[in-house]
Amino acid sequence: DSGYPQELHLHTPYSTVSTGSAEEQYNAAHSRGRCVVERCNGVLKNRFRCLLKHRTLHYMPEVACSIINS
Repeated sequence: DSGYPQELHLHTPYSTVSTGSAEEQYNAAHSRGRCVVERCNGVLKNRFRCLLKHRTLHYMPEVACSIINS
């Protein structure tokens, strides 16, 4: 997250915050949200293996659709 600058469409954590400040609360909420997204990505990658390293489909979509519709 620190590799991206703060922009209107992208809100990154604050780098230096004081204890109990609104920025610290924002960083905590941002971290919790990021953890949820990372866990969701892990679940999806575990369920749909094509999302892993090579990101290749093992079956032609047309063939898979034909099998599903049969």
